[in-house]
Formats: sequence, C-alpha cells, structure tokens
Amino acid sequence: MEKNTTVVIELDSGRLLPLRDSRGVRVQCLEGALWLTQEDDGNDIVLLPGDSYDVERNGATLVQAVNRSRIAVDTPVELRAAA
Repeated sequence: MEKNTTVVIELDSGRLLPLRDSRGVRVQCLEGALWLTQEDDGNDIVLLPGDSYDVERNGATLVQAVNRSRIAVDTPVELRAAA
C-alpha cells in the first residue's frame, strides 16, 4: 500500500510557496511561522511550530513564511494519482 508523500521545504522570510488545486494537501509548520490563504476564502490561517492545516479547496493557495521557516507538505496518494 502506497503512503502519502511528504516534502520538507525551507523558506526564507517573506518567501512564497504557491500551491494549485491542492485540496487535501496538509501543510505543517515545523519551524518559524507561516501565513496561508486560499482563493475565494476571506479567512487567513497562521501556523506556528507544531500546527498543521489541510487545504480545503482547489484553486490557488499561498503559503508565506513570516520568518525563516521549515514546512512539511504532505500529499495524499489519491491526489498524486489524479495528477
């Protein structure tokens, strides 16, 4: 049975990680602080170390490092198969 794919990324302060059509992807803050916003959603999310968020919709999602940050992006198997 295949497992989810997790990628760890380091972002300098102010850097953006754009995600597209990523409903179901989990973004976890390992170090630093992250600001996350989704297209057509007025609620922004702030993640601190240990926090995670599952992207709720397709469209554009932006993850920005508030300060130097390390994040884990976890993609479920079913999303990879659909790509």
